[in-house]
Amino acid sequence: DFTHLQMLLAHLLKLHLGREHKPHDFAQTGRGWWLTVREQRVRVQAKLARSGTLRAELAQALEEAYAAARLGAARDLPIDETLVSATCPWTAEEVLEASGFAPPVA
Repeated sequence: DFTHLQMLLAHLLKLHLGREHKPHDFAQTGRGWWLTVREQRVRVQAKLARSGTLRAELAQALEEAYAAARLGAARDLPIDETLVSATCPWTAEEVLEASGFAPPVA
């Protein structure tokens, strides 16, 4: 189950796109999104640490989770889904690495 990966990706997308598409309240919502990213990273990393099989399937899971995450991010922002990249703009390592993304600033 890669629910946490999907949620992580959706919130990374919201952070990535939110400043442009939701500037009026990005400082407040961005902080919540950032905290969700941090929480979901912990959860995904814990699952991966417990299962070598999941780690081996991570690339495929990332692709599948991203397909759903992009729709969720488009719905929540709200923007047209065509404004969200059809393919994941990050590698699995970038998604899981906390230093790869900075918290939002107003």
